[in-house]
Amino acid sequence: MTGREWWDSVRDAASQIGAAEARLAALREPRGSGGHGVGSGIGDPTGRWAVQLAEAEASETKVVRALEQVVGDGLAACHRIGVIMDSQAAALVMESYYVDCLTWDKVADRAHVSRGTAIGIRKRAVELTDEVGIAHLVHGWACPE
Repeated sequence: MTGREWWDSVRDAASQIGAAEARLAALREPRGSGGHGVGSGIGDPTGRWAVQLAEAEASETKVVRALEQVVGDGLAACHRIGVIMDSQAAALVMESYYVDCLTWDKVADRAHVSRGTAIGIRKRAVELTDEVGIAHLVHGWACPE
């Protein structure tokens, strides 16, 4: 996987978290029994529904946690990019674009640089990702000289 592909996966995960959390919240909303009563038998439709609901909630929770892990790795990499490039603007550009999913104009405003400069910073940071490797950025391993 190239640095660009990895960074795009971070942005994709960040953009999906909100929808996944909304689905999870919807699953957790209290619902009425629909007139079926609580019941406890195996053949009870409410019991089957409760099992399906618990399974769906567990599955959606796994999705949210996986997305959060990808975004967390992205945040760690943003910080490392800033350290390696000795540039707070670089860390801010990468975080704003790939984690916060902002437009280039908003990224530039946040980092106090021009739009073109922000795009250039991103390009250099993606190239750096390919040079040092994703694992070095995510886990903070010593970078090769």
